Amino acid sequence: MTPAAHSPLPLTEPTALARDNGAAFSLAGESFVAFASGVLHWPARRAVLVADLHLGKASTMSAGGLPVPADLCVQTARRDLARLSLELSRLDAQHLYILGDLMHARESFQPEVMDEVRRWRCESHDALRITLIRGNHDQRAGDPPADWQMDCADEPFEVAGIALRHIPPRAEGAETDRRPWMAGHLHPMVSLGAGTGERLRSKCFHLTRGGVILPAFGSFTGGARVVPAPGDRVLLCGPVGVIAWNCGA
Repeated sequence: MTPAAHSPLPLTEPTALARDNGAAFSLAGESFVAFASGVLHWPARRAVLVADLHLGKASTMSAGGLPVPADLCVQTARRDLARLSLELSRLDAQHLYILGDLMHARESFQPEVMDEVRRWRCESHDALRITLIRGNHDQRAGDPPADWQMDCADEPFEVAGIALRHIPPRAEGAETDRRPWMAGHLHPMVSLGAGTGERLRSKCFHLTRGGVILPAFGSFTGGARVVPAPGDRVLLCGPVGVIAWNCGA
């Protein structure tokens, strides 16, 4: 069934709050809080959303002949999973939605990384429900092992009228789906310049008229500079919290 077209989504002005209190906004009548770590809290659903962990990326680079330290892959996975655990615990999440690219490639499923994820899952979050919306890297890598206990779904995966995706609709060049959405894939970043010629790069949440693009949660990932359209808002992931940036509007 084709969703009916409707007016621009009710995306409220974000409010920057102190330190780890995050930045609150609403999308399609649902309230969310964005945190500087890159997680998005959905309080009404007791859920957390993240995108683009790219676990095991270092092993893929090593397989391609790049001089990557042997333990970088497992150390990065361990650190990122620990960061995620902190957010899941303090937000008392019961459901984790991963908006694509959990693993980087098929080569990422090396035993040491698989053991890290299995340990994280079984020892720390055995009661957590996890839904992975397959991204382009997941399509190539394959679904995670059964003992990771993750439900896998193709995009778009609808929850409370919001389409959970990996690739934003506009990045696909098609606007046939008019539902509000959450997505990842683009690894949004902002580059800010100072009068001294110095520049600061920051991961960010990109709030568009149609939905929200989450930053890459993985620490071993690149980023693409955000080019906001009129009416967009950006939430910078700063060292002491989230900062609402009006993009010069």
